[in-house]
This record gives sequence, structure tokens and C-alpha cells, in this order.
Amino acid sequence: IIAYRTKEYKFPSQKEKQLVDCLMTGDSEEAELIYSDIVNETALYPYTVVHLAISHLTLTVNNVLTTINKNNALAFPLYLDAAVASLTHVETIEEINFQFIDLFKQLQKKLDEKRSTKHVELIKKMNDIIDREYANQNLSLNSIADELAMSSIYISRLYKQHTMIAITDVIQDVRMQKSKDLLLGSSL
Repeated sequence: IIAYRTKEYKFPSQKEKQLVDCLMTGDSEEAELIYSDIVNETALYPYTVVHLAISHLTLTVNNVLTTINKNNALAFPLYLDAAVASLTHVETIEEINFQFIDLFKQLQKKLDEKRSTKHVELIKKMNDIIDREYANQNLSLNSIADELAMSSIYISRLYKQHTMIAITDVIQDVRMQKSKDLLLGSSL
């Protein structure tokens, strides 16, 4: 018991940094593993150490969530319940773990939704450029990338992943469709 009480604790700040990185990128599975490592190491120490470590983790996670909410303008801001940090409403470490892990999963879901929406908007912008510039003989993947100030490789891959069609094929199809419309619907 004396050895247990005198055992010196050092908060794993390197793992905390890894946890922050995983949360910022939306990798909830890796964040869950790192969080579990931190808590399992801490569980070997007295209650006061566990309490302080959980409080520290709560503060860290809430700071990450504040940053993510600010940067990504999430529709439903997420925060960890401050009651977790106080440990007044929980009886087991599993209850605390559940709240953290559930929050990690919610965060990943929100970030995935936000990324998906962002990609859909970007594809819409590309389609708008094609519809507006189809008659321009210089219209190409590179010209679209230049207008969007993005990498041509990135937008090409993104477009193909979401539409299953290469952007160059879309340009050609739009031009052919416009030509058919002019042939059928006008005297040109």
C-alpha cells in the first residue's frame, strides 16, 4: 500500500498529442486506442491521480472540440460533459470511457458529413464551370484546377470517386450534348 501511494505518476503528454492529432483528423478508432492506453496506465494509480488525469483529458478534448467547431463550423457543436471530469456522477471507469468513446464516434461522424458536403459542393462548382465554359476551347482539367486554385490530380480523383466518370469525359459529353441541342433546336 505504501509503495502504491508513493508511486510517481507522469502524465503521458506524447500520447495526449497523438490523441489530439487523431481527433483533429477524425480518426476515432485510433483516438479510442490512445485514450484507452492513457486511462489504463492511469488506472494503476490512486483515485486522485485518476481524477486529475480524467480532468486533464476532458479539458484537452474540449479544447480540440472548440478548435474543430471553430474551423469547420459544425452544425451541432460537441462538448464533453464537465460532470465526467468531476467524476461525481460515475461509478466505474467504463462509464467514463463510454462518454469519451461515444464523443469520439460522434465527432468522426460529424467530420465525415462535413467532408462529404464539402466534396459535393466542390463537384457542383466543377460542373458549373464546365456548363459555363464548355464553348471555350481551352477548357480542360488544368483550367478548372487553376480556377479553383487546387491540384488537378486531386480534383480529378475526387470527381471520379464521387461521380464514377472522369472529368475530361464530362467536358466532352457536355460539349456533345450542347452540339446536339444546337443541331436539333436551332437553325445552326
